[in-house]
Amino acid sequence: MDDDRIAWHPALLPALQLTFEEYLDVLDIQAEQPLNREPLRIDALIIKKERDTVITNPIARIWRRVNVVEYKSPSVTVTAEEFYKGVVYVFLYASLHKTAITEMSLSVLVTKESGALRQYIREEWKYEGREGEEGIYYIEGFPFPVQIVEVPKLSADPNRFLRSLNSGLDEETMRWAIRLGAGEHRMDVSAYVDVIARANKRLLKEMLMRSAVLEELIEEVGLAARWEARGEARGEARGEERRSIEIAQNLIKKGWDSREIAETTGLDLSTVESLYGSV
Repeated sequence: MDDDRIAWHPALLPALQLTFEEYLDVLDIQAEQPLNREPLRIDALIIKKERDTVITNPIARIWRRVNVVEYKSPSVTVTAEEFYKGVVYVFLYASLHKTAITEMSLSVLVTKESGALRQYIREEWKYEGREGEEGIYYIEGFPFPVQIVEVPKLSADPNRFLRSLNSGLDEETMRWAIRLGAGEHRMDVSAYVDVIARANKRLLKEMLMRSAVLEELIEEVGLAARWEARGEARGEARGEERRSIEIAQNLIKKGWDSREIAETTGLDLSTVESLYGSV
């Protein structure tokens, strides 16, 4: 699958910044926060500049002052070991940064279904789970709030940015993402848009083959993935046209009418008529 080779994590920071854009004055959102000199990195760290700041997004309901976010991409099924790592990161951060554990929270964002993990936590750890908003599951028993968030189940508004970190997007969402890259934002969204484009390369190629306007928009956005997608789309379009011309030439030899050939091959009538002299 294409998404097995996608580097999803660079898109997490802009996705979180876009999701909580109205709160950027009161939140410090950091990507891949190093815990120490060793290569241990939190996927994202969200720090409230003022502890009592109220954030209405349901994802933020359990947040305290310092909030650890671990992200599992569409190609990853979250395991107990991965979940343990997130829990350990909270304790390590609290120790290394002299932060009270009660001032912290853990959010594990997953794309795939988490039922097996939640059952394991319930049976092996004896920690109970509680379902909150759609797609959000609270794990009770830790000394700090913990939640598992199944991103595709979240309400579309205001979580469209996180929900769209996926392959298999529809054409409407793909167009929305490309237009997003052309807009003005308080953060750099290029990595976010580029990851979405790479993860949905087949759809993007199909759209490019049908729309010159979309190609111009992609040019404006400046996607790193645009050359590959556009090149493949053009190459496939040229290949299909060559095959259609070969079929048309064979039909001309068989005495078919030009209009019948145009309808059969999908070529323009003028293109078909221009072939008669070469057969």
